Amino acid sequence: MSSTAKNGRGKSKASRSKLVSCSTRAGLEFPVGRVAQNFKAGKYSHRVSAEAPVYLTTILEYLAAENGRGKSKASRSKPVSRSKRAGLEFPVGRVAQIFKAGKYSDRVSAEAPVYLTAALEYLAAEVLELAGDKARQCQKRRITPKHIQMAIETDEELSKLLAGVHDCKWWGKPNF
Repeated sequence: MSSTAKNGRGKSKASRSKLVSCSTRAGLEFPVGRVAQNFKAGKYSHRVSAEAPVYLTTILEYLAAENGRGKSKASRSKPVSRSKRAGLEFPVGRVAQIFKAGKYSDRVSAEAPVYLTAALEYLAAEVLELAGDKARQCQKRRITPKHIQMAIETDEELSKLLAGVHDCKWWGKPNF
C-alpha cells in the first residue's frame, strides 16, 4: 500500500489532521467540553444548544481573569487567615501549631485545628455568658474569676466536663 492508501474512514493518512478541542477552536483555556457535560447532566433544560457551553465558558474565563489571575501583585487582595475563612475569633493557626508541637499524632488533618478552635470558642462563649449572668445577679459590671467559678459549678454539664480541672483554691467560695 502506498502513503495515499485509504484507511478505514475514507481519508488518506497524509490528509488526516490532529483532533482539535472545542476550547482550542474557541480560543479559550477553560474546558468547554466539561461545561457541556455539566449542562447535560444538570437537567437545567430539556435541550442545550451547541453554543451555550462555549458562551458560558467565555464568561467564566473572563470572570476568572478579572478575579485576580491576571492582576499584578500590588492589586491582589491580602491573604485571609484560616480563622477569618472559618468565621472564628480564636486563632486557628495557633491551635494548629500546638497540635503539631504536642506530638499527639504523626499527622494532623487541615480540618482538625479548625474544628477544635470552633469547639473552644463555643465553650468560651458559653462560660462567659453564664459568668456574665452571675455577675449581673451580684450587681457587678465586671466578670471576676469567682463569677466564672460559680458559673461552672452551677451548670451541670460544664461542671461534669471540667471536673478534673484543678481550680485555684485561693479564689475561695464567694459569699452571695
